[in-house]
Amino acid sequence: MKKFLFTLAALLMAGSAFATNDYCFIPDFKVTEDQLGTEIDVPLMGHFDGYLNALDVDVNYPEGITGVWAEDGADCTVSYFNGRGQEKTTAATWAWNESYTNGIAITGATVKSYWEVDGSWVYTGAPKWIPGDYEELAVLTIAIAEDFDISQPVHFTVVTRPSCGEDVREPRSTGEEATYEVTINPQEQPQPEALTATITIGDADGLFVPVTVTNV
Repeated sequence: MKKFLFTLAALLMAGSAFATNDYCFIPDFKVTEDQLGTEIDVPLMGHFDGYLNALDVDVNYPEGITGVWAEDGADCTVSYFNGRGQEKTTAATWAWNESYTNGIAITGATVKSYWEVDGSWVYTGAPKWIPGDYEELAVLTIAIAEDFDISQPVHFTVVTRPSCGEDVREPRSTGEEATYEVTINPQEQPQPEALTATITIGDADGLFVPVTVTNV
């Protein structure tokens, strides 16, 4: 029994070591008074710890914000190597529902990608986004109601369900659902006032030197 428990603990530790944090998000933004009753564009960005080739995203807009359109972003272009070691690109295309609150993107399912392992090009399934940060996976157009309250912060969430198919590379996305909270009109943090103080430093011989210290 004790051996079983030790083995289980080791497996859990190994699993946590390869856990990935893969999510899409919209950066915090402000809505100004002149934007009320208009449409604006916001980027759908991404942070991926692991390789992945599919994204299922829910954007849960708050009251007064409506999704009206979406375009594929610059980061929908994914690089990969073919079986001869030549670098190629393919495009991942988003499919959105009518309210533009759910989108699914998959890289070229019929495209075969390869990776060099010990001098040989090994099949790695569909092309994948590599671990890193992405500034424009999609561009979302949202409509802002004329009576949207801009006097205080408003929060909504972006929920991501990533997935990764066959691949010999690590780390691969573990497919864990991730929720990111977006803030509209975030409060600005007050900056501390500068504090200036003068102290006197002396030694055993009675030599004293004034030193001014400023904290900003």
